[in-house]
Amino acid sequence: MNNLTKVRIEKLYSKLLIDPDFEKLELIRNQPNIFEILGVSYFEIRHSHFLAWLFDPKGSHGIGDYFLKRFLLDILQDNRSYLNVIDIHSLLNENIIIHREKYNIDILIEFENTLLVIENKINASESNNQLQKYKDSVLKNFANKKPIFVYLTKYGTEASLNQFYIEASYQKHILEYLNDLILLRSGTIQDHVLIYIKDYIDNLNNNVMQQSEANSLAEKIYRQHQELFDFIIANKPNEIDRFGELLTLFIKNKGYLIGSNEKGYVRFVTPTLNELLNNNNNNNNNTESKGWKNKELFLFEIFFNKRNTFYFKATTSPSSAPLKQVINNILKDMPNSSEDENNEWTTFINKNINRDRIQSILNLEDFEFNNTLEQLFAQISPYIQQMENKLLEKQAEIIMCKTESQT
Repeated sequence: MNNLTKVRIEKLYSKLLIDPDFEKLELIRNQPNIFEILGVSYFEIRHSHFLAWLFDPKGSHGIGDYFLKRFLLDILQDNRSYLNVIDIHSLLNENIIIHREKYNIDILIEFENTLLVIENKINASESNNQLQKYKDSVLKNFANKKPIFVYLTKYGTEASLNQFYIEASYQKHILEYLNDLILLRSGTIQDHVLIYIKDYIDNLNNNVMQQSEANSLAEKIYRQHQELFDFIIANKPNEIDRFGELLTLFIKNKGYLIGSNEKGYVRFVTPTLNELLNNNNNNNNNTESKGWKNKELFLFEIFFNKRNTFYFKATTSPSSAPLKQVINNILKDMPNSSEDENNEWTTFINKNINRDRIQSILNLEDFEFNNTLEQLFAQISPYIQQMENKLLEKQAEIIMCKTESQT
């Protein structure tokens, strides 16, 4: 399947382009939708913003407490709620405050004596102890209110703390409320609000739940043109490649210089060390480099795979350059230093860092993704600084070695 000829690919692609169903799908997908126009179709934080707007009885949508009331009617029937449905009327007559991202919690609905805590998960999974942290934070910061915890997902996935968190779903709850709203009250809703809500329903169906006419057409087109699509899928970048690209960009944006990368590895060096070690110029020492493709002598490197660990190292590559031995002598006291006698690679530091699976990280929204990388990088930054400082302390020795090698 991976060895289709160019002629065969062009023939299959031409067949796809003249398929009436493909043209129909293109027309459906080209219909304007405010959420797709803004590029926020999948972002949990944007969904939380929109839901918080709908939950607010005083919101500019003009639907009053319709959405909040429907939600409470379902949630308060659960035995994990200390309230029940007969309490809804009094709740809705209280002063209600809607919070977004307060204490990092997606949606907090604050009543006079009650707190509705909603954790919104569309694509990402729970982080380690995330729900417990939110629970502890609520109990600490709202000690005078009784909490009701809700875990909102596509299909009502059970939370890790299922003894506290009530399951809710976009499929059974959110979409049902919105469809009923359009059916029963569309004549009383302002035109621009009606457009927003219909667009949001379409966005949920198309991009989140994948249960629209467009999805059915896509399945039909795939079956009719499977050979072409299987070839495309087989040759698309995988999650390791994608993560490597994003990690490289993240490190580059922090001011580091990217070195010789390869699948599953991102390598880099500080600008100061790059200049000090003449990192990309080993050939000036009349030395044949047997290491990385760009012939660097020293690099920091992060190795990653689909498992839940990063491996951070600093490494000198195989080389007969006198400078390699100087670097090794300076850094030999670093933790877990080791030299492989068979191929002359020398590593300094061998730090294992636990993390979520790569796919889970890639599913995070931009802010959460960058925040995750910041947290991971914070664990290795002290080692980078420590090694740079050790090498700079021996700057004179390094410069003398380089000078002697060039004469």
